[in-house]
Amino acid sequence: MRKGLFVLLCSLLFVLPVGAQDEPAGTEEATETPTSPSIVLGMLLVGPQDDQGWSQSHYEGGLLVAEETNAELLLETNVLVEDVAGIVEEMVQDGAEIIFSTSESFEEEALAAAAAYPDVTFIQVAGDATLTGNAPSNYSNLMAQMEWGKFAVGCAAALTTEDGKIGYVGPLINSETRRLAASAYLGAQYCYENYRERDAADIDFRVEWVGFWFYIPGETRNPSRLTLSLYDDGYDVVISGIDTPEVLEVANQLAEDGREVYAAAYSNLELCRESTQVCIGSAIYSWGMPYIAVVQAVQADEWEQTWDWMPPEWNRFGSQGVSPVSFVVGGAFPVGQRTRLRSFIFSLQDYATNELVPASFPLWQGVIRLQDGTIFANEDELVNLLDVWYLPQLLEGMEGESFPFQLEGE
Repeated sequence: MRKGLFVLLCSLLFVLPVGAQDEPAGTEEATETPTSPSIVLGMLLVGPQDDQGWSQSHYEGGLLVAEETNAELLLETNVLVEDVAGIVEEMVQDGAEIIFSTSESFEEEALAAAAAYPDVTFIQVAGDATLTGNAPSNYSNLMAQMEWGKFAVGCAAALTTEDGKIGYVGPLINSETRRLAASAYLGAQYCYENYRERDAADIDFRVEWVGFWFYIPGETRNPSRLTLSLYDDGYDVVISGIDTPEVLEVANQLAEDGREVYAAAYSNLELCRESTQVCIGSAIYSWGMPYIAVVQAVQADEWEQTWDWMPPEWNRFGSQGVSPVSFVVGGAFPVGQRTRLRSFIFSLQDYATNELVPASFPLWQGVIRLQDGTIFANEDELVNLLDVWYLPQLLEGMEGESFPFQLEGE
């Protein structure tokens, strides 16, 4: 087995009968015979399994699906794009019947691997090859509608900030990261105007891009430095959009030094729980239930190719677990603002569950202009979901780059 490959055998569970420790000497202990795993799964993570963010949330989903379906999980962490083909080949040789490729950066390589192994089911998280008709039949795209979580994060930031100065530390620049940052901005604008009763145009929303999903010394910008520069420039709330914990770590250090700063976490709840003095909330992915559904469909020979952009389970939006995406309030969020935040989230839920409105995001409604002034939606016009998916720029009023630029590593 190659170096770094983690094998989880949830089926090898030995059970000691209740009361066995009280039996007379010489009595044999009864055990259940280990059973073979029902299926072998492969999972590729772009980062470490304990990054307190994106990769950890997928790892936790993998643990749950292995436990619930009696599966063997083959895990590879810190995967480089150029290594995807070789890792998939070894996983298939080790019996993998489903491969979960959990970074948009892997899509091109995952497509090639799916074509090479037509009897293996490939689940690519994020990406659009299935949507555009460019994927083989054993390949699907899966993503959660984190836009709802970002609306809530933006609202929480607007209800927390003293002067309307909100920072955002994002990863690399593409349509996904633009639309998530923009959703946080729209949530902030709405709550600043409707709950704080201040002019939404006064929101100062600045986006700083790292250049990848996490910090790579010498190749990307340093997220700790970016976060510190935002706080030093007077942004009292910084929203994390990266896979790793630097934003919260910097906020914690500044708070320990006596500064009043706040931050919002992303992807996983653990980091917010550990940062109660600064964390106002966390937008969370939960991959366990979607992964279980995939495995059960494959086992029942009922799996079909889909492009699945999953909305929240609204009855679980306030807790980590069942809902693919959710938002949990952090310990540092102002107690006096919680009723307003709850009201905002209820309004999102009412919109999302109202059968009389089209499938759309409520705050993506005109007049909306792109950063260069181009009209994206006219007055009262709802932006089509796919236009949100392929957002070409940041929105007017947001400060920061809309397109990839030459990075100087730090």
